[in-house]
Amino acid sequence: MSAHIAAIYHLPFFYQAKGRSASQSGVDMFPYVLGMVFANVGTGIAVRKIGRYWQFMISGPIIGAVGAGLLYTINADTSNAKLIGYQIITGFGIGNTFQAPSKLFILCLTL
Repeated sequence: MSAHIAAIYHLPFFYQAKGRSASQSGVDMFPYVLGMVFANVGTGIAVRKIGRYWQFMISGPIIGAVGAGLLYTINADTSNAKLIGYQIITGFGIGNTFQAPSKLFILCLTL
């Protein structure tokens, strides 16, 4: 959750420092949110079908850490394509991890 808060908090400030308005910087966060949504839905479906969640609890933070490390390297000259790719990777890793604990809770309730 702290990685998610850090991304949601700092990325809009970065976009605003590049000259975007507050509303435009929110729109620029769309790739991050889109990556998170697809990972959440995919993880939820996979855990429901497979019945295992540990793979996602381990792979999610690894993917998120790689994405966050890539976001750490951005500067004012970073291309928009790289920014979008880095946000998708980070969002996918964080979203992958968000869904697994809730599915674990639901699986425990159904036993």
